[in-house]
Amino acid sequence: MLAPKKSIVRELYESHARPFARVVCGLLPSWGQHTATTTRPSVIRVVTWSPCNKFIAITFYGAKTIDVLDSVTLQKLQTLNPQQELWRGHARPALIFSPDSRILTSLGYLDGKRSFESWDLQTGDEAGIIRWESSYSMKWEDPSITYSANGKMIGVRCRSDNVILIFDIASGAQMHSYSTAGSILPTNDIWAHEESFRFTTLGRKTITIWEVGFTSDAGPTRVEILPTPENIHSTSGMVTKFLPAPCRLALNLEDEVMVWDVQNSKYLLRCNSTSFSSHMSFSSNGRLFACSTKGSEIYVWKESPTGYTLHGVPEHESYSMTLFSPNGEWIVAFGGSAMRLWRTNGFTTPPSRRFSGSPRYITDFLLDFSPDGMLAVVARRRDNRVTTIDLSSGVPRLTIDAGTKVYGLRVNGNNTITVIGDREVVTWDLPTGNLIPDAKATREDSTRTIHLRGSIYGVTRASISPSSSYVATTTASLSSQKTHLCIHDASTGEQIFGGEPVDVAVGHNYFFAPEGCNLLIYGRKGFSISDGRVERWDEVDVEAVGGYPWKSSRGYQITNDWWILDPEGKRLLMLPAAWQFPWEDGRVWKEQFLALPYGELPEAVILELNQ
Repeated sequence: MLAPKKSIVRELYESHARPFARVVCGLLPSWGQHTATTTRPSVIRVVTWSPCNKFIAITFYGAKTIDVLDSVTLQKLQTLNPQQELWRGHARPALIFSPDSRILTSLGYLDGKRSFESWDLQTGDEAGIIRWESSYSMKWEDPSITYSANGKMIGVRCRSDNVILIFDIASGAQMHSYSTAGSILPTNDIWAHEESFRFTTLGRKTITIWEVGFTSDAGPTRVEILPTPENIHSTSGMVTKFLPAPCRLALNLEDEVMVWDVQNSKYLLRCNSTSFSSHMSFSSNGRLFACSTKGSEIYVWKESPTGYTLHGVPEHESYSMTLFSPNGEWIVAFGGSAMRLWRTNGFTTPPSRRFSGSPRYITDFLLDFSPDGMLAVVARRRDNRVTTIDLSSGVPRLTIDAGTKVYGLRVNGNNTITVIGDREVVTWDLPTGNLIPDAKATREDSTRTIHLRGSIYGVTRASISPSSSYVATTTASLSSQKTHLCIHDASTGEQIFGGEPVDVAVGHNYFFAPEGCNLLIYGRKGFSISDGRVERWDEVDVEAVGGYPWKSSRGYQITNDWWILDPEGKRLLMLPAAWQFPWEDGRVWKEQFLALPYGELPEAVILELNQ
């Protein structure tokens, strides 16, 4: 049932299947181009390849272990259990293989102090621990580490602290420490070069390569000063990636991605798009270059005689970072709790492919159903399109251009769609009877527009009560890093509650209780609304009003082990890994329908579970 529409599996066996569920909308047309997928319980933040291309080491946010994977299948080969504390506040660990790929070393905390811990991957035994105290006050939020070419020394550089440290592995002694404070825009590029390691700093017109000897007492010395593009007028907000061997510099500045051939002083790539994010990567020989977008797409360019040309756009599901294998034959993409592997020669894209700036994060999925259960209404948060889908056929019927970014939507009892925009609430009456396929509506067709009053600046999330009587928004503060919660009367736009500080991360998970009791939940706090008055509750049992497990009005539920159960408790269906996301706003129940975010277009999967 879950096989793509064009797959051989579906063509051969669809007529023989008697599933408990029907896919109404959103099945992928074909299998993905990736060769392997793996998931972890939390966000994968640290990934590294072995120099021999055979292994990948990963750890995820909050983990106490490190997994070593096979680089072809992503199957787990070993699980390492460090004595270290890998994660502390904003500081994250760093992982590196020795030059012969036999030793894996992690940078973490032991007894409250920074330390290296190493393992022999052939035996699985711990190979040693190095701990130290530094005279520098270090945050260690962005460390880079490198082995010497002979594997006997380790160099550390922390860009945020402008500190360089060198250690002898055999003795565990700290050999040298240097401060590079005052360097212009230190980058995070660091690599071994003979008996030294090198790093770069970037100025407005030059890039400087520095060298530190592993066994020398001398501080960093300039090796070479190279030109940068002449039209770079400011380095503020610039993100860079330097590739030593072919001497290429990738820059991301003001929504433009550039690759600069430093030796020949010319551009190999210039791509202007508001959608590009800050993560970039090269293959070790420079033949391939990748950059991700804010919408979690990944674009790969390939070297040609005229520069870099677009080589491919791997299929994705909210991946934001990439890493090439040392030989350039593979690329892993990771973001959220999932990681996928592709062969770099295994995907292509049409030359007409355009870059999209539309957000495509899994948690940006919005959906509601008409009271009669005949229509589903879907949208992506911060997009301006709202689409209605006929649930009997799975065909999109009406597309609405809201004329504003959509942050929340609701279909109420008289078949009216209510949309929350930046500072307004807009409604449309849904057509009755047979809808015309691909019909379109615009903002001018709306029946009503109510402007929200009060301190509404930078809406981040929004929710509408089941009766469409109240609107709740979290907004960005102009004076602090916190967000604030506001509640409005949807009929007048008047603010009846405002200014409640909300933690940014927790504020993403709030909603009106599905029972319609006008209780707003976020974290373990809530508000009851009665006659336009708001009363705050400090402690609320979230599970009692729609948390884990998710339930529909007919008794279907998703358990924490990801099985869909019918009311009698019989297992009907296990959710694929791509649907197993830990956010409650990623799934919506309505009667016997279950909707989940999945893929790009039509941007959702809607299942109908048969009783």
